[in-house]
Amino acid sequence: MLKTRVVWLLIGTLLTSGLSTKADGQGQCSAPEYRQFDFWVGDWDVLDAPSQRRVGRNTVQNLLNGCMIEENWQDNTDAPGGRAISQNYYDPKAKQWYQIYVDNNGQGALTLSGTFNNGAMVLESDRFMRASPSSEPLQRITWNIINNDPDKVRQLGEISSDNGKTWRVNFNALYLRRK
Repeated sequence: MLKTRVVWLLIGTLLTSGLSTKADGQGQCSAPEYRQFDFWVGDWDVLDAPSQRRVGRNTVQNLLNGCMIEENWQDNTDAPGGRAISQNYYDPKAKQWYQIYVDNNGQGALTLSGTFNNGAMVLESDRFMRASPSSEPLQRITWNIINNDPDKVRQLGEISSDNGKTWRVNFNALYLRRK
């Protein structure tokens, strides 16, 4: 129930946080902050970084005149969790990025928020929205370009069961832009 309210709150924020067009015809999502996650936009083969084994494909596109980035994930199987969509947007009032990630296993949405700093987008689950600190682990995902090559992006997922004191790697993905 709490997660459902969070999802609707985030969707409402997205719909009311400046998606209209200014009178001069320039979209309100043209500020540089809206372009911080554009390095992830593209059609990607996704590999497990340690093994270099292909694990899926991700198509990431810029939508709504640059106001939203949508991810469409497909792993190499049709297993539960093998297909997912995320919607990512920048909220200029909060000066934060938000992601809502939903997969096909039916277990609800993962909501993340964070900022772009030092060449990396870092989004983390909200440690205050959980039922209790021990009810579910925190999640943190970091995206960054590898070696200044715009055709290679690393996505590192980490989880913490001690409210952020320590983190362990949950997944380590290498994105290679499809040509």
